[in-house]
Amino acid sequence: MATFRNSSDWARSQNKKFRKCHDSSFRIAADTAHADQVQRIFEEGKNSGGKKIGEYKSASYKRLRASRGRETAFINLRLTGKLQLDYSNGSKTKEVSVVERVAEVKSGRNAQIIDQQEKRFGKIFNLTKGERALFVETLQKEITLCMNAG
Repeated sequence: MATFRNSSDWARSQNKKFRKCHDSSFRIAADTAHADQVQRIFEEGKNSGGKKIGEYKSASYKRLRASRGRETAFINLRLTGKLQLDYSNGSKTKEVSVVERVAEVKSGRNAQIIDQQEKRFGKIFNLTKGERALFVETLQKEITLCMNAG
């Protein structure tokens, strides 16, 4: 059996390049899907099923939100902006393993708010089908661009 050193060297170099491309592409794809998720939750007020999280029923709470210039027609989990800032900018996504990244909040109080809101309204912070599809599409595009570069 013949050994072709050139193709073996090329395969090793491609494997090394792929590992590098995977890491950066995975991070970009995760952060892209996370940005869409933040927009959905805190601007559009939608849950993980793509439907409205809910409606504000208390007139006094609606007045409080209106006095702060906040949305009153639907729930978007944004009153002070602290939860949104913590969830979107404070952490981005954290790598757990080569194939897993998680979004997290730094504030224990915000973690409690997320738990309470999901108990009250159902799943909000899971990715939607569209956000998962965006992740896959972005990952494929970024890996292709990276592998074809230079």
